[in-house]
Amino acid sequence: MSYDMENHEALTLAGISLTTNNQAKDCVQKIMGLWDKLLNQNTLANIPNKTGLDVLYGLYHSYAGGIDDDYTLTVGPEVYEIDEKNVGHEIKYLIIPQAKYAVFTASNRDKIADTWVDIWNTPLDRTFLFDFEKCDQRNEQVLIYIGIK
Repeated sequence: MSYDMENHEALTLAGISLTTNNQAKDCVQKIMGLWDKLLNQNTLANIPNKTGLDVLYGLYHSYAGGIDDDYTLTVGPEVYEIDEKNVGHEIKYLIIPQAKYAVFTASNRDKIADTWVDIWNTPLDRTFLFDFEKCDQRNEQVLIYIGIK
C-alpha cells in the first residue's frame, strides 16, 4: 500500500480514553463504544476550547510494546488551550509533539480496519509513541498517521 511522508506540527487534543490491544476479542466493540460515547452521549459538547467540530482524532499512544501489546486510545477534537479546571477528570488532554509520520488514506470509514491491516503489513520503522486517525466529518476520508523514526 502506498503512503505519503509528512512532518506534522504539534497539536493538543482533548478526549476520552480506553486501554486495549489488537488481540482482545472485544477490541472493536470497545473502540466503537468509545466513539459512540464521544459523539452520542454529550461528551464532545462538554469539551471546552475546541478548535472546531469538523475534524476529530483517534490518538493511539502509551504503547506497551508493538502491535500486539496494550495501547491507549483517546478520541476527541483538537483544542487551542488546556482547560485546567477539567484536568484529572474524564477528559484527558494530550500534547502531541511535532514528528515525522507515514500517512495512509482510508477512502471511507468502512475501510479503516482494512487500512490498519495494510499498515501492519507495511515495513515501517515505527516509534510506537503516537499514531492517530484524523477523521474529517465533512467527508468520508480518514487519514491515518503512523509515527516513524
